[in-house]
Order: sequence, then C-alpha cells, then structure tokens
Amino acid sequence: MKKGENSRKDKFLRNFPQLTLGDADSDIALRCKFNFSYFDNNQECATDIAVWDEQNLRELFTKLKAFSAKPLQYWQQQCVGSGSHRQHMLEIYGAFPRKSGFSHPPHVPSDVDWARFR
Repeated sequence: MKKGENSRKDKFLRNFPQLTLGDADSDIALRCKFNFSYFDNNQECATDIAVWDEQNLRELFTKLKAFSAKPLQYWQQQCVGSGSHRQHMLEIYGAFPRKSGFSHPPHVPSDVDWARFR
C-alpha cells in the first residue's frame, strides 16, 4: 500500500452513491436554494431573527428544509386555502410587490424576481 492510502476508508466510501448534478436521477439543480445575504431586518415590518425564540427558529428551519426538498415548480403548483382564498404556495411576482409594508432594499439588485412562500 502506498503512503497516504487508506483501504478501509476507500472501501467505506464506495458504499455511498456518487451522484452528480448532471445525473438523470438527481433533481438538486431544480430545487430551492436559499441565500440570506440580502436579509434586511432594518425595515419597520421586519423583525430581527436574534429575538426569535427557539420554537420559531425550529419552525423556520423545518419549513426551509421542506421547501428545499422539492423543485420550485412543485411549490408553484401546490395550493393552500380554499374557495376564493385559494393561492399557490410559491408565488413569483417578478417586480417588487406594490402592496407591501416593505420597501425595495437599496442593496438588492433592481432586476431580481421577487417571490414569497405562503
């Protein structure tokens, strides 16, 4: 055995699937990806995550995990509510929504698509 080789490690790692983004069995490229670098808690309607209690943080993480398990198109087709209140779980607005308690943060690019999960 050459220096630096570890046959036990190599044998162990061979037991795991070696999927790549391009594999037909992988839909990871279609799934939700979250980026919180633009999170802005300085607006009047916003709250700072630092003041959230443990249950709220746990619920947020659980929702993010669920949302990221399926492709975005799936969430755009899922509906919540009933009758005239029936709406899609994921609504992509495109432009910043006019009816909002928030204002367009200046550090967010103007040509992004705005969306929300219900």
